[in-house]
Amino acid sequence: MRIFELTFFRRFALDFRLCAYCVLCAMFLLCADYREVDAHGSDKSSHVDEKDLPAIDFSASGASQPFPANQVENNVAVEFKYKLLPKERAGFENELSKLISSFKTQGNQGGVGKNEAGANSGLFKNKQSNSSPLPVPAGQDVALIFKVSDATMNWPIQGQGYVPDTPIRFAPDKGNINYSKRQIIKRAKIYGGHFPMDEYTYFFVLNSSDGTVSVVDASSLYTGTPIAILPLCKKHKNCKGIDIDLEWLGRYAYVTLDCDAVAVIDCMRLEVVDRIKVGSKPFHVFVQPDGKFAWVCNDGDATVTIIDAVERKVVKVASVGKGHHEIAFSGDSRYACVTNQGDDNVSIIDVYTLSVVGNIKVGKQPHGVGFSKLSGFMYVANEGSGTVSVVDPKSLSMVNTIKAGKGVRTVKFGPDPRWGFAPNKQDDTCSMIDVTRDFVYETLETGTEPDDVTFVPGWVFIRSYGSADLTTVSIRNLDLKATVPLGYKKPSDADLPMGHISIVTHGDGHSVLAPSPVGRAVYRYAPGGDAAAGGTVPTQAFNTQANGASDLAVYYRGLKEVSSGVYLRVARFHQAGRYEIAFYIDNPELTACFELQVVE
Repeated sequence: MRIFELTFFRRFALDFRLCAYCVLCAMFLLCADYREVDAHGSDKSSHVDEKDLPAIDFSASGASQPFPANQVENNVAVEFKYKLLPKERAGFENELSKLISSFKTQGNQGGVGKNEAGANSGLFKNKQSNSSPLPVPAGQDVALIFKVSDATMNWPIQGQGYVPDTPIRFAPDKGNINYSKRQIIKRAKIYGGHFPMDEYTYFFVLNSSDGTVSVVDASSLYTGTPIAILPLCKKHKNCKGIDIDLEWLGRYAYVTLDCDAVAVIDCMRLEVVDRIKVGSKPFHVFVQPDGKFAWVCNDGDATVTIIDAVERKVVKVASVGKGHHEIAFSGDSRYACVTNQGDDNVSIIDVYTLSVVGNIKVGKQPHGVGFSKLSGFMYVANEGSGTVSVVDPKSLSMVNTIKAGKGVRTVKFGPDPRWGFAPNKQDDTCSMIDVTRDFVYETLETGTEPDDVTFVPGWVFIRSYGSADLTTVSIRNLDLKATVPLGYKKPSDADLPMGHISIVTHGDGHSVLAPSPVGRAVYRYAPGGDAAAGGTVPTQAFNTQANGASDLAVYYRGLKEVSSGVYLRVARFHQAGRYEIAFYIDNPELTACFELQVVE
C-alpha cells in the first residue's frame, strides 16, 4: 500500500509539472510579438501593402522589379530571363536556334546558361542582378526562359516534361502582384500538379474541302472564331488538304495536298513556311516518334518520300509496293512498316539506312498497321480478307494471322500495349485483340461504319463514319459501353478523302477531339457524367468556320525543356501593359512569379 501511494503521488507531481509548463508556454505565445516569415526569410508583417507598391519604371538602363529575377522556395531556385526574337522569319529561326544551342552545348557543369564563350557569359551569367532587359514591344516574339536548380548544390532540376505551368496574366493594375501566385497555388490543390492543357494548346484543324487549316485556341472562352485560318496552297486554287500530322511537343505540322506537295506549318508563328514537292497522289503523312523524319505515302507512284524534319528537306524517296499506304514505327523508331494495298504485302524500312530491307506477304488489301510495344510486332489490318497479320520487323516474317471482321482498316494501341483495337467498317464492330495470345478477346458493337480509334486512360473511343456518333468503352470493364451523338450529320455526308474521318487524343490524355466535317466544328469529349454506366459527355465545341474538317493535330505551346533544367517558351504579347508570369512545378514544389512590361 505504501509503495502504491508513493508511485501515485510521484506520477501526480510529474503530471502537474508538465501541465504547469504547458500553461506557461501558452501564456508566452499569447503575449509574444509573433511575426510570420515567408519562404524567402523576410518578415511578412513588415511588407508594404500591395496597393502601395511603386509603379514599374522600365528604361534603357533596366527596371526595378517587385519580383526579383531569382527566387528560392523549398530549396529550389528559379531564374527568369527573356530575350527578344527578330520579327523576320530567317532572323527568328537563327536567333532561336542559337539560343537553344547555347543551352544544349554547355552541359551540366557549373550550372546552366553558359554558351560557347565560357562560363561567365550567356543568359544567366549575372545571378545577383534583378535588372531586366528592355521592355518587350507589343506584337514581337519573346523567348521566356526559366532555369530551375537545386539551391544548395546548383544541380539542374530536369525531366519536368510539360508539367511546368506558366500562366500569363495581363495585370495593368500594377498592385496585385501576388494574385497569379495565389491562383496557381489554388489550381495546384485542385489538380494535384497536373494542370489542364487548355491554356497551352492550339488545335490545327484540317479542312479538307477548303484546303485550309483552322487554328483554334483551346483556352478561349469564346469558341466561335478561330484565331487564324491558314491557306495551304496559293498556287492551285482548288487544292485540297488530305492528312495532317505533328509530333507531340513538336513545332512543325505536315499536311499532304492533292497537288502532289506537302505544306509545312510553323505552329509557333501560325504560318505556312514551306511547300515541299513529293510523289504522285500523296495521302497519309507520319512523323516518326523521335521526330527525326516525316514520311509521306505517295499512293500514285508506289513510293514514300522521307523528309528531314529539322532541315525540312527531302532526304530519300523509297520505292515500296503499289496501292494505298499507311506506316507504323517500332518503339525505338528503328523500323518503319509500310502497307502496300495493291501488292498484298508490307515493306520494312530500316530507318538508320532509309532502305527497304524486306517485303513480307500478308493478307488481302492491307490497309492500316499498328505496333505493340509489348510484343514488339506489327499488326496489319487486311481490309480484303478481314484478318490481322502479325509481322516481326526484325526477322522479316509473318508470325501469325488473327481473324477479325469484314472491312477491317486499321489497328491501334493505347497506353496499355496488350490491347489492340481494330474497327471493322463493314460489320459495324470493333475487334479487341489480345497480343499476348494473338486472338480476338472481344467483339464490340459500334455505330455505323466505324473508322478510327483513340484512347484516354482506361477508355477507348471509336469514331463512326456512317453515323453521327461515337462509341466509348471502358477497357477495364467492357460492360461500361455507350454510343453517344456527335454533331448533327454523319461524316459520310461530306466528300472526304478515301471516306476517312479521324478522332484524336488531346495532349493531356484526358479528353478526345472529333472534327465534324459537315457541322464546321470540333467536339471535345471526355468520360464523365454517367460514366459509371458507360456514358460520355461532350465538354466543348469549337467552330472551325470552314468546310470539311476531317483531321486535326494538337500543338503544345507551353514550356519545353531545351537543356538540363532550362525551360523555354515563346510568347507574343499583343497588348501593351504589365504582365505577370507565374511559374509552377510540383516535384519538387516551387511557385514563383515574375513581371514583364510590354510597350507599344
